[in-house]
Amino acid sequence: MIDADRTDAPRPTLLCVGIAVVDVVAHANGALVPGVKQFADRIVTTYGGPATTAAAAAARLGVDVALVAAVGDDERGDALRTALGRHGVGTDLLLTRPGVGTATSLVVVTPDGERTIVNATGAALRAPLDPEEAAAMMERAGRADAVLVDVRWPAAAALALAAAARAAVPGVLDLDRTEAQDADRVRGLARAASHVIASRDALDDLLVAAGERPVGDAPEAALDALAQLSGGGMLAVTLGQDGVAWRDVDGSAGIAVPPRVVAVETLGAGDVWHGAFAAALARREPVADAVEHANAAAALRVSRTGGWDALADLAEVEGLMRDTARDTARDTDGGTV
Repeated sequence: MIDADRTDAPRPTLLCVGIAVVDVVAHANGALVPGVKQFADRIVTTYGGPATTAAAAAARLGVDVALVAAVGDDERGDALRTALGRHGVGTDLLLTRPGVGTATSLVVVTPDGERTIVNATGAALRAPLDPEEAAAMMERAGRADAVLVDVRWPAAAALALAAAARAAVPGVLDLDRTEAQDADRVRGLARAASHVIASRDALDDLLVAAGERPVGDAPEAALDALAQLSGGGMLAVTLGQDGVAWRDVDGSAGIAVPPRVVAVETLGAGDVWHGAFAAALARREPVADAVEHANAAAALRVSRTGGWDALADLAEVEGLMRDTARDTARDTDGGTV
């Protein structure tokens, strides 16, 4: 673990690239029943998008973060820009597209903490960057300590990963589920990234799209399948509450189980995981430690409600890691620490 009180070293830097979304979140008071009018305890507006929430999480963990994303020239876009600034995310590379609505998701969270998401992202928000925009992003990527991209904006992600590779800094791909027509481009991103983190469902989607059999719940098979898609870098497959299976280029590997918490809201937990992981890489933490940091940050996220306002800082993450290590030692030693 690092010393969270150090102030003499420069802050590490992270560039995040992906979509930015306004989330309208209904906290339902019961399980979803199709075709039936239901009621919510509350409906709130928050903000998301894989790379965008990752950026907010990394900023909360003490990393200097800049976000490359596109919003519309509407009130939602203005509100999202303001929220990013309030949470410490640099917005000088946040683009505004005229005549376009900001990406929006309708999210229903049920009492067990699970969520259902319906997203609308206009094509103009994922269009290729113009030359000036691309140059600014790639210059920033070349100066960052790490780069994180999601799969929702493949054209921008490919450029950012290329810049990270040229600068020999970690290029992290959040390989989540996306639209079927993007499957080939997502495979290209996996080959370009130095660190590929895939959700189990997204990996199965890519395999099925290529006419291959899904791997399901087998972690080793999932890592082997992901290795066939990647460019030979570090690999990980997120397994939900079962943890993360990972394998690094030096042969080290493991399955990291997250700390035990009471889940009250899972919205954005995976995005927080990726932001914490990339932040740890930007701090030059070893991969195994980066995975543990990410597990702890995501566990704290699901234990709270409140969106970005509930994101954990580095002291909280490392406190949970210490508590978990102590509890594990007590369990292993039969009651002694």
